[in-house]
Order: sequence, then structure tokens, then C-alpha cells
Amino acid sequence: MSSPSFAEPEGAYRRWPAPGRGKRGLQSPAHSKPRRAELHQGPAKEITFDFSAPVEDSSGFVLSDLRFFKEGLPFLEPEAQITHHWDYLPNLIPMLKERGLEDGIKVTTKYKDLADESYETEWTLHPLLLESDHRIERSKDMNDLVNVAEEISGAGAGRDGRQKAANGGEGHSGPR
Repeated sequence: MSSPSFAEPEGAYRRWPAPGRGKRGLQSPAHSKPRRAELHQGPAKEITFDFSAPVEDSSGFVLSDLRFFKEGLPFLEPEAQITHHWDYLPNLIPMLKERGLEDGIKVTTKYKDLADESYETEWTLHPLLLESDHRIERSKDMNDLVNVAEEISGAGAGRDGRQKAANGGEGHSGPR
């Protein structure tokens, strides 16, 4: 019995398991150049980061100067993630354009597996790709909170500070 065949578009990329990567763990490949990270799925050690430009937020804080980016990480479990808030997109867009980072910031990550095989991955932080996404709205700030509080205050209280009655009259100070 043959397996069903699926039509793939011309030029489709099919990824096959890497040679020497069985279910019994990692085996060192025969070459000495750093390998692309997508082939590595185990723990990582001696992790370093290199940025093509400083990763800075709109307040001037440089995230790429954080200790774990500057000094690297000694170890990271498989599929572990380290996250850190960068900034709100509406704040980042003008700053990145002003700094000439329309193509984003390249990040090179280097690390080793437990067998001391080196890996390297380059990727791009590119928030300007989201600039035209209408679903992303401006972040709320303290001014927005004050405006809402003033609207509530103006709509719900009389001059004497007591809550207005449902019919719009003044002087109601509690349940009827």
C-alpha cells in the first residue's frame, strides 16, 4: 500500500530531518563551521547576542545593554524563552525612522550544545513591518486615565460632589 501523495507547489521547500539526529540525542556533525540554529533542539549553553544597532526604547533606555544581552547567558533549556517589553509601537515608529532603521535591527545569536558544537542564527527585529496594521492602537497613558476620570466626574456628580440622580437632578446622595 502506498502512502498518499500531496501536490506541492513548484519550488516548495520540504524540510527533512537532519542526518545523525535520531531520537536518542544529539550527535556531532562532521563539519566544524557553526550550524544554523533551527537544526538544534536541545539545551543551549554559552549564549551570546550581537546587535547591528542598539535596541533602544522611546525613553532612551537601551535594552541591548541589559546584562543578559551584554554578558550572554550560561544556559537555556530547550524551548525556553526570555521576553522583555521593548516599547509601544506608536512610540517606536518615529524613533526607528529617525535613526535610519527602516530595515530593522539584525541580531546574531551564537551558542553551543552540550557536546560543544557551535550554532549561529541571524534574525531581524523589524517593528516597522507592523506600522500599517490598523488593529494596533495607541497605548493608553496617564492623560487618558485623567480624561476618563474627568468625564466620569462631570457626568456623575453635581457641583456639591453628590451623585446626580438618574433623571439628571441634583441632590441624590445614595440609594432611593
